[in-house]
Amino acid sequence: MNNRLTESLLIINKWSIQCSNTFRQQLSNFLLTDLFNNTITTQFLIRLSNDSNLATQILSNSSILISGSLFFIGSIGISLSQGLVPSNLDHIFSFTSLYMLLDNYIDDNSIPLDQRLNLIKQLSILVNDNCYTNNPLDIINLITKYYSSIITDIPSSRYYLQQCYTAEIISMKLQTDQLLSRSTYWILTIWKGGTAVQAIQSILQLPVTIDEYHLGACIQCIDDILDLTDDLQSNINTVATFDHKANGVIDQFFFETLFLINDLSSKYTLFKPILIGLLLYSLSRSHFYSPELYQSFKDYIPVIPNLSYTTSFYQQLLSIL
Repeated sequence: MNNRLTESLLIINKWSIQCSNTFRQQLSNFLLTDLFNNTITTQFLIRLSNDSNLATQILSNSSILISGSLFFIGSIGISLSQGLVPSNLDHIFSFTSLYMLLDNYIDDNSIPLDQRLNLIKQLSILVNDNCYTNNPLDIINLITKYYSSIITDIPSSRYYLQQCYTAEIISMKLQTDQLLSRSTYWILTIWKGGTAVQAIQSILQLPVTIDEYHLGACIQCIDDILDLTDDLQSNINTVATFDHKANGVIDQFFFETLFLINDLSSKYTLFKPILIGLLLYSLSRSHFYSPELYQSFKDYIPVIPNLSYTTSFYQQLLSIL
């Protein structure tokens, strides 16, 4: 592990800093009170409030509201990283909101499995056959409404949306299988994240390249690490859960994710310190890591651990509405 620790420390020192308690307190205070106090979030919430059916689905679930907001903000960041003012914000809002709504629905074990499988079946029909008939599932009607609107206005996005939803469908089916290899879970992780960001790029009407696929893979790795506790409880299988079950720690996935982020195209340099900061934040859940890894990087944890960030994020967003 020593060589990996040394190489990782070089990367972390390039994109992060050792954090004093004062720095952690200041950053934590900002996150708890002002993270969503910006015009981009306001644009997301205005669009949400204009669709009562979608708002009903999202506002009652803190996880979907927070993740949808962050996905929308990140999508704007993708455009700004390329030096461009983002376009098609209505369609970006539609896609990011529905993607997170769908992702949460598929992973929610409180929803009967037959209902989730029915959703997958109906989504497959929609994506493959472009069938826009009315459906008893409200979530399918919402996806149908916005999916058809996006591909009508931006025909070039159809292929990438199809790839994204296909990855979501197949990932849902396979992530419930505990007998797959680690490499298979890796492929699913990269595919799911990569196709989502490529779909965003297509809606922005910008050239879709391997760079967007790479960025999406990094984001999905971070998401799987931060969701490790929930995924273990819900029997959702990812590289992170595979490693934890096999080794008791996820050190290898930490290093792989760090190196993957470091290798991002210069086009997406903006995302490197953000994603590495989130990866370092995951160290606050020290029981997922070996003592050696934790001790090596604990001084880089950027915020005060164990504060009610999710609750505060949710309250911030509701207060803006």
